[in-house]
Amino acid sequence: AEYRDSAALLAWKIAGGAALLGVTRVALGGSMGLRPGYLRRVQISLAAFPARYQPEVVHAELGADAGLVGAALWAGRAI
Repeated sequence: AEYRDSAALLAWKIAGGAALLGVTRVALGGSMGLRPGYLRRVQISLAAFPARYQPEVVHAELGADAGLVGAALWAGRAI
């Protein structure tokens, strides 16, 4: 149940980001985002929102290392 609930809550956050910031694509990575079936659950939950709140949701291309690579790039710019 927690797995399903977290996908629905994440869909709420994604919909809010789409509405507020005009986000058109969201990449899910990390231990939860790459879990089999999780992306689909988020997409199903997101489908309950109006179309303008439904950005494309995809798996992070860098897989489980996406967060690590992003943090390293950000840290490199801060130096």
